[in-house]
Amino acid sequence: MVAAQDVDRERFFRQLMVYGGVVVAVVPAVVWLVLVVPDWG
Repeated sequence: MVAAQDVDRERFFRQLMVYGGVVVAVVPAVVWLVLVVPDWG
């Protein structure tokens, strides 16, 4: 980020925060759907 030129730092930071929030919200749900929901016996 320090070496990036012509980048709006606030916008870039906000995008990183949104990405992190989506990962934190979606990945546990996907893991639960894949490992817990299927009745494998």
